[in-house]
Amino acid sequence: MITPISKSLSLMLSLSLFAIVNCSNQKLSAGGAGSNGTGGGGDDADGTLNQPCQDTLQSITVPVKFLFIVDVSGSNTSNYTGYVGTDTGKVKRAGALQNLKNQYTAKTNFHYGFTYFSGSTSSALIGYNLTTPAFANSSTVFQQAIDTFKTIPDSGETPYVAALDLGATALELDTARTAQTKWVVVFISDGMPNPHVDDATLAAKVQTIVNKVPGQVTFNAIYYGNADPNAATRLTKMTQAGGGKFLDANTSTGINFQITDVVTIPGTGCK
Repeated sequence: MITPISKSLSLMLSLSLFAIVNCSNQKLSAGGAGSNGTGGGGDDADGTLNQPCQDTLQSITVPVKFLFIVDVSGSNTSNYTGYVGTDTGKVKRAGALQNLKNQYTAKTNFHYGFTYFSGSTSSALIGYNLTTPAFANSSTVFQQAIDTFKTIPDSGETPYVAALDLGATALELDTARTAQTKWVVVFISDGMPNPHVDDATLAAKVQTIVNKVPGQVTFNAIYYGNADPNAATRLTKMTQAGGGKFLDANTSTGINFQITDVVTIPGTGCK
């Protein structure tokens, strides 16, 4: 015999199970950053929607210039026996960039700059070594840069200073600007600077970048390497100096991340 109390307990359990399943389903991402580039992306790394930035990026009409500064050091790849690279095949890095391109292809006010760093140098994939404009108002050019990026071997050290100096040069030479133009710098790395650089020097380098166009630039960073509080703290301090946002991918899925997880557009509510 089923008593009223038993019926109540059964109903409560059913409702709880429904809520758990429904919540879990909402966490699933349709296109993670590690996809093959066909997905639209759009979720934070923990699976939740970063809706304020999604909405702002889709609706904003002023020029928005992204500058991606991406690590291609040797620690990314499985280059010797017993070592597992942090992003062999550039699945995380290229995947996140591809998702952003796919999602915002139609945005004619978006411009793209793309540099990479390893060994002791940093180079540009758009505005090749800055002999031409460092930002392209073309998703086609951005796609070509992503495709080229995939072919660049991951090797050598992690020269933060060279990377930041080239970033500052890119903004300095970008004279095609208005009072409404926004720059969003996204620094993507898997580890500590090598050779070592102290926090104060890196903060000063970041401030040099954002001060190229005061009030119109943010510096944001993504850390995707092996869990390392020191590396995460270093990058956090850099974003604090640049008025941007930091993402430690190890505290979320540990695999996939979205560029929109860290986008901070100056003068908007997109944070």
